[in-house]
Amino acid sequence: MRIAYVSFWFYDYTIRMANEISKTNDVIIFLPDNIPKIYLDDLSRNIKLELFKYSSLYSLLSFCTIISIVKRVRGFNPSTVHFQMLNPLILPIILLLKNYTIVVTYHDAIPHLGEGTIFSKIVFKLVAFLSDSIIVHGQHIKNIFIEYYKVNDDKVDAIPLGRHEIDIFKKFEDPQVREEKGLVLFFGRIKKYKGVEYLIDAEPYIQKQIPNVRILIAGKGDFKTSTKNPNIQFENR
Repeated sequence: MRIAYVSFWFYDYTIRMANEISKTNDVIIFLPDNIPKIYLDDLSRNIKLELFKYSSLYSLLSFCTIISIVKRVRGFNPSTVHFQMLNPLILPIILLLKNYTIVVTYHDAIPHLGEGTIFSKIVFKLVAFLSDSIIVHGQHIKNIFIEYYKVNDDKVDAIPLGRHEIDIFKKFEDPQVREEKGLVLFFGRIKKYKGVEYLIDAEPYIQKQIPNVRILIAGKGDFKTSTKNPNIQFENR
């Protein structure tokens, strides 16, 4: 089979999946030109890599990005095109590639709190409707997905999430790094749905159980809450 992967995000996920599939299939992968090199280092030599100019949804360049991806996918002439659901730009790309089998992975059954605008909800539902097959990572997520998007059960496959999200970072393991006593780490995207404010509010209660505790909140995001509590440190990057 000839399979094309198109992803605006979830680089580690997409690349590791493509690596496995490329062992028995002819694979091409389309990724943004601003992708960090750390991800490309893990790309299998069996895979043909195509970079596209990344542009925001509201940029005039997005039209050129869409046409460029569609043209190059057609040139590869795959049997299946696999997308990662996140960027709304995949909707017009799917509409222009409907003569191919369309597979879409939804990493969340519904948009996270604070991220689900009316526009994005419409896009997510249209993509679900247009897809030939949908992948989610768990039976519970599948149940929510079917109820929310009103799609047939046989259209959605629940496939457990593997360890590929971790393996890419194994290269940074350092035996000299030791666990720091009394440190509480919150690591990841700083978004409204993560509920970081509850961790901040809980600090006095944690302090009673773990004297001299220090909380480190690390990750890039739009979290606006600040605190003068010296036991809480922010690394917004």
